[in-house]
Amino acid sequence: MNSKKITMKIALFFAAVVLISPLSIRVANAQAPSTGFGLGAIKVPGGDKAKTGKGLSLGRSVFHAGLSVESGWDSNVYYSTTSGDALSSAYMRLLPQLTLGSRPVAAGKRQSFVYNLALGVDYIGYFQKMAKQHHLGASLGADLKFNPQGTFSFNVVEQFVRTNEPRTGLDGSVDRDYNQIGFDMALNKGLLSFLLGYRFIIDMFEDSEYSFGNRMLHQVKFKATWRFFPQTSFWFKAESGFVGYFDDYVEQTPTSTALGNSSSVPLRLWLGATGRLTHWLTADLGLGYGFARYMDTAASYHNFIANAGFGFKLGSAAKLRIGYRRDFRDSLVGDYFKSDSAYARLNVAIVQRLILSAVFAWTRADYQNYNIGGTVYERQDNYLTASLGADYYFISWLSAGIGYTLQANISSTDAISGVNPVESGFAKHRVFGRVTVFY
Repeated sequence: MNSKKITMKIALFFAAVVLISPLSIRVANAQAPSTGFGLGAIKVPGGDKAKTGKGLSLGRSVFHAGLSVESGWDSNVYYSTTSGDALSSAYMRLLPQLTLGSRPVAAGKRQSFVYNLALGVDYIGYFQKMAKQHHLGASLGADLKFNPQGTFSFNVVEQFVRTNEPRTGLDGSVDRDYNQIGFDMALNKGLLSFLLGYRFIIDMFEDSEYSFGNRMLHQVKFKATWRFFPQTSFWFKAESGFVGYFDDYVEQTPTSTALGNSSSVPLRLWLGATGRLTHWLTADLGLGYGFARYMDTAASYHNFIANAGFGFKLGSAAKLRIGYRRDFRDSLVGDYFKSDSAYARLNVAIVQRLILSAVFAWTRADYQNYNIGGTVYERQDNYLTASLGADYYFISWLSAGIGYTLQANISSTDAISGVNPVESGFAKHRVFGRVTVFY
């Protein structure tokens, strides 16, 4: 290979781009927790990109790099409440990412060790003058697998995420750091497989004013799977751990003196089945029992939990995914919230270059023991997320697209003791265009 080709290859590597999904905390304001669309489903960024794109090969490793440039208009920068004066602004967003991982091998070939390292940045700048116009998020992850195709395998995971986004009433932004480290041990014996995993998580706010939400989590999971058809399996899963808050139980919240967060011990037991039912239909079904004991308030949760997901292949060019989940989550306000969630996602490929997508997701959150300044509230939120997008691939490493997203919260909050309700509903629209290069 001559020097000109080498120079061009290196230039492509450092100039390439890849679109990454932002890992952000979906909250209305200081009184709204994550609904599970953000940090609840964290993973190594770009890990699925290792098998796509040519990349820059170095021995048994391959580099991928990219940058997505997005520009558009935001109708409600600060997630202001529906009765407030929403600040709108044009914005520009940059999403660069670098990954280094093991080169994929031919099917059936064994590897003793595979890895993936990834670094992502999420920068957004607003053109409207405000308290803080520039916001920077970041993600850094590592996924190391030993003997991945063997009878016994061992996996180590490390993930750091920093989120930074404007929030109403919080002096412009909430900076939050999330780090998890852990391992999975797997045993595969023919039709049976077993997995034991552990995660240690630190979840911190950088501003001491919100230290009441700082916490650490220990999570342990066990899963046993019986594959009774080549593409269908039954499974049992158990998840437990400990959620501990760093500050004392009686804390100062952003609004007033209030009861703080309560440490807890959650438990989930699941039975389910996953597999392909026909050539055009797949299913992932689970039913279980959830329990949590909240130590400082003597409150507890126990009820059934459920998950149902279906995938449809609509011809050769369209795929539809729909699902429902019933669960409970630890909350930044109160002890916890019970949640019901539903989603639908449609992808349609036209002439293999134009990809159309539509997404809808809804979560209803019912808060328990929501206490501010000694006043106990009844609160129910309905979080809505909807998006439409179209991306055209000029060549394999260059695409352009347009999109629209809606985020909204329809909230009902009433004080049991008759005090005025706390307002937390909002609506946020974004329209944008983007250019993505990936190598």
